[in-house]
Amino acid sequence: MDSTNILAEKRLKVTPCRIDVLNYLRRCGRAVGQPELQKFFEGKYDRVTLYRTLHTFLKVDLVHTITNNDNGTIMYALCNHSMHVANSNHNHLHFKCLKCNTITCLNEIELQNFILPQGYNLKTLQIIAIGECPQCTFNK
Repeated sequence: MDSTNILAEKRLKVTPCRIDVLNYLRRCGRAVGQPELQKFFEGKYDRVTLYRTLHTFLKVDLVHTITNNDNGTIMYALCNHSMHVANSNHNHLHFKCLKCNTITCLNEIELQNFILPQGYNLKTLQIIAIGECPQCTFNK
């Protein structure tokens, strides 16, 4: 399914910025931060337009967020269920590579639900494994 159809399926207005950002996220295959998008789309879309696009994608469950613990940057990654991938949800492991600093969703590793003590209300679960990605491991 192309980006235009994905946006239409989410009942979003199809704009050049939304198509471009969605295409970029789909090509990357990893989490990206707004600063990376700003640099890539410099001169084409301003910071506010990119923020609004990401926020809209977040509201319609097209992307989810991961906090980069190194610098507090919010990273955005495509939700696989939005891309019609079977058995995908937000409760999956994220992997941060120490060499290339990428954060990747490992959708095939589903996290189990926790039973929290009374009074706690879990909204989201973020677990980040840290090491070397396959590309960096094999390119030593």
